[in-house]
Amino acid sequence: MPFSIGFFDDGRVLEWEATADGAVATELEDYTPCFYVAARDPAPDPDLTTLQSVYDQHLGVVATEMVARRPGFRRDEEAVLVVDITHIDRVTPLARQARQLSDYPVADLTCFNVDFSREFRYCLETGTNPTPASELSTLRLSVPVTETCNDVYAELSVAGDTVTGSPTDILTAVQGALDAHDPDVLVCSTSEIVPTLYEMATDAGVDDFKIRGIEARQRSTPPFIEDIQRDCFDRLDATRSPDAVLDSLQDAIERLHAGTVPVEQLVERNRFSKPLEEIYAEYTERGGAEEDSRAGPRRPPRTGHRVRSRRRREEPREQVALAHEEIDSYDASYYEAQLVRAVESVLSPLGWDPKNIQREIAETREPNLAAFTEVEKNESTSSRVQEIC
Repeated sequence: MPFSIGFFDDGRVLEWEATADGAVATELEDYTPCFYVAARDPAPDPDLTTLQSVYDQHLGVVATEMVARRPGFRRDEEAVLVVDITHIDRVTPLARQARQLSDYPVADLTCFNVDFSREFRYCLETGTNPTPASELSTLRLSVPVTETCNDVYAELSVAGDTVTGSPTDILTAVQGALDAHDPDVLVCSTSEIVPTLYEMATDAGVDDFKIRGIEARQRSTPPFIEDIQRDCFDRLDATRSPDAVLDSLQDAIERLHAGTVPVEQLVERNRFSKPLEEIYAEYTERGGAEEDSRAGPRRPPRTGHRVRSRRRREEPREQVALAHEEIDSYDASYYEAQLVRAVESVLSPLGWDPKNIQREIAETREPNLAAFTEVEKNESTSSRVQEIC
């Protein structure tokens, strides 16, 4: 269950969950917040058709619909207008427009589900329980008010201890606290602390500080993805150029689709709290049963045995094979998406997001019919590789 929700300017949402390997973020692109418009008083039943038509033409609106709801405890179900919108920050300005049309006197309409915090709204609308499955460890970072506007901190509080000095002194103290506490969550007095420390680390050439908490620090990350991300950090440190990072990403993607990356470098190591028999049963239900019918009965995997999830184009569900079984190819598109996320972690402090990265890749990638045909053939029986531990 996610314990924190993050929101991007382009409407994407990040759900942060606590796992055995630390905090992991899942990106979602299909979240559309909404609000409701209804009559303030049930006696005059206003026709909301005109208002619905106005919202339908707005670029910030995804869809509208008339639904039955109870606007209050003492009111029966009534027809209310629900407005789904593109971004959570547009809820309030769009709701205000309901009271600005001459067709409806100001006192006739009221809007519901407007003045929510973004996180509460998300949990309410998606049915998400934000309570973490286990207690999260935290590390508090704070700066005095006098430091908040500075590009370089000369004073920082780390876990309650005040540190002063040069950027190297500050960063060394933060790195030491991260190593000692290994927190799931950083609690910061201002959202500018992390990007400011990032810039300080870049200017001072301090590399390991910048990779804590991202893919290269997570045990579940495949070695191939980890190696590429570390290489991207090295290139950014040496050149200060996003283009150098994108060159590394482009080369890695080409190797993936050419099928030259060893399968062992693509293993995802996942830790489960369930008994292995239950995990095996779940994999079987997701597609392994057909493999069993052809290959005969198989024993549940023991601790540390790898499980490969095979996806075929004509069969969108996943199929399972044990580590000792041969696979013809891997799912290059799946690992390409992981590479893009890993590179986003490197370039996001510079204002890059996955769409920027994918656009740059698309502009530099030259179509090759032979290579495309080979990719089509390989991905028709592609696999993901996992290790249960």
